[in-house]
Amino acid sequence: MTDKGASTRPTLDTILERLNAFGEEMRKGFTAVGSRLDRVEELTSTMSGEIKDLARKIDELRVETQSGLRRVERQIGVLSKDVVEVRADLAEMDARLPKLEGQP
Repeated sequence: MTDKGASTRPTLDTILERLNAFGEEMRKGFTAVGSRLDRVEELTSTMSGEIKDLARKIDELRVETQSGLRRVERQIGVLSKDVVEVRADLAEMDARLPKLEGQP
């Protein structure tokens, strides 16, 4: 039995060395993945802040746009009223003009 143990010992040592090397490579890989995940988390955090800032700016723009549109609507209302009054005055002048032209 000593002979058999002696003959399998180099094979076991080789297997253990390979397993240890594989384990080391796995640790390096996990470390690299961990570093990448940290970077992704950092980028996600940065992007989240930027997205919140953009959302705030969009909200401000929406409020400004609504305010501007309300102002334009009021101006159009005033302009429409003025146009109606001018047309009414023109209609009155058109009715009076023939009478004035007919007078000597």
